[in-house]
Amino acid sequence: MGTSSPYGGHKDSNPLLPPDYDGDDAAPGQDGAQPEAPDQPTPQRDTPWRNVKTATSNYITGRSSSSTSGVNHIMRNYGRASGGIAGMMRSSSSGISAGHALGQFLISNPEGSEYGRINAILQSEPDIRTALSKIADIISPVPEGKEDAVAREAIVNTLCQLYDYMDANKLELTDLSNLDASIQEQLFTIYVSEYIWGRMLNDLQGCFEKKAQTPERAAEVEKDFKDYIYAKVSVEVHKSSGNKVANARFDVEKIFRDCYEVLM
Repeated sequence: MGTSSPYGGHKDSNPLLPPDYDGDDAAPGQDGAQPEAPDQPTPQRDTPWRNVKTATSNYITGRSSSSTSGVNHIMRNYGRASGGIAGMMRSSSSGISAGHALGQFLISNPEGSEYGRINAILQSEPDIRTALSKIADIISPVPEGKEDAVAREAIVNTLCQLYDYMDANKLELTDLSNLDASIQEQLFTIYVSEYIWGRMLNDLQGCFEKKAQTPERAAEVEKDFKDYIYAKVSVEVHKSSGNKVANARFDVEKIFRDCYEVLM
């Protein structure tokens, strides 16, 4: 799952986590408060982040529902802890920016801000894998902060899926300008889904590291969440995919907001 060391990049001074995030097992008095008495530990505060961590831990260990309702409950707790829809949107700037660039690339929009550089790669680089790697650097540059790293990981994973599709269908780089609309939609759905899952994994990695006792259980939980997220995101992306206004099939901000609304 990548839980032991998720996402590269520099540590930033403005992390995704809000001020009320207090770690997994904060010791009494570590938050600046003094214990009431030497033999009485300070009760742990009931915070949105503690709630979502508890729900996630219980789900991983099987102490709560392992059905869709359990995933839905955790997603909604996570949304509240992250500041609701408005907070999620404010902290998704890198994801939205990379989504814009990816959308322009997928529909081969000559008006896209990065299209000239991407087109130069497509014209000069004969190897598909190398070309897509260079395109990833344009769409989502080397990250400087946590959210940048989440967006880049989602872009890389999406372009890996594109490479697999091209390889399986014996396509050439010139075929990228004629990708079927359904493939464009699937790839954009993969991107948004990977981004949302990447944010959760980045924020809650401690729960997975401590509670997923086996690789099999870790993989099972990952599949539960990714399948649920993908199912919800695919509906919202499909609603947007018919938009032909200004050569923009994907209304990126609206897709992100609508996905957060149905998930959280």
